[in-house]
Amino acid sequence: MKTRIISGIVLIILLTAILFLGGNVLLAALMLLSLGGLFELGSALSKAIPQPDGIKQVMYRPFVYTSMIAAVVWYILLFFFKRQIWNGHVTLYYFTCLVMVLMVLCVTMYPKRKFADAAATAFAVLYIPMLFSFVYILRDADNGQFYVWYVVAAAWGSDTLAYFTGMVFGKHKLSPRLSPKKTIEGAVGGVLGSVILCTLYGLIIARTVEVESGVMLKLSMLIGFLGSLASIGGDLFASSIKRVMRIKDYSNLIPGHGGILDRFDSMLFVAPIVVFVLELFEVIL
Repeated sequence: MKTRIISGIVLIILLTAILFLGGNVLLAALMLLSLGGLFELGSALSKAIPQPDGIKQVMYRPFVYTSMIAAVVWYILLFFFKRQIWNGHVTLYYFTCLVMVLMVLCVTMYPKRKFADAAATAFAVLYIPMLFSFVYILRDADNGQFYVWYVVAAAWGSDTLAYFTGMVFGKHKLSPRLSPKKTIEGAVGGVLGSVILCTLYGLIIARTVEVESGVMLKLSMLIGFLGSLASIGGDLFASSIKRVMRIKDYSNLIPGHGGILDRFDSMLFVAPIVVFVLELFEVIL
């Protein structure tokens, strides 16, 4: 527990500094997190799983290094062509090229590599580097230095409040097979806590970002609600992969917390939600 608390404090300090600096520092940090996350996911999916007949079988063999190269290319494109990516055209071409590369790899390496490996690789690129990049897009928007903290409030705020609420009131399991420790009471506490936390934060920054308080109240409550649901869903989704592959953590990179995907799984889903809500209210364009 002591190790977990210390590493958690260090992680919060690093995250705060990186989000405060933004720009290229944030972009580089997200790329490194993406590379680490891709390696963790690839290693997890490549694990040999015992079958009913007792024979161990590898279900997937993602093209790990291909996905990591694709992540680097994605962040380079994001650095040079952020506006074009935001408009969708570059993203479409990027994924078209990625699929073509994976097709070629499957054909040339068959039967050692199959379609399932290519599908797992494409999913990994979409799941990790592309979702992480929403944090950079949000931070780089107008008043992004204020809006980006919604991601932290909805993701880690919800997770923390759900943990303590579950400890005190938790009785009914939310998803026993995926995450035995999560309870319905904890989830409700996390959602309510996230809504309150995001709403208070929104009202505090409303005058600074020059958004009418009524509008800020609505969007903050919506971010808190949807963000918390996304946080819970993201955490359960990451847990579902671990259960299928029969692992406890994705890695031991962060002492007491596991790997990158163990700690940032909820943030991956929350960041796009925050961007979506802010765009919905035309606060960022």
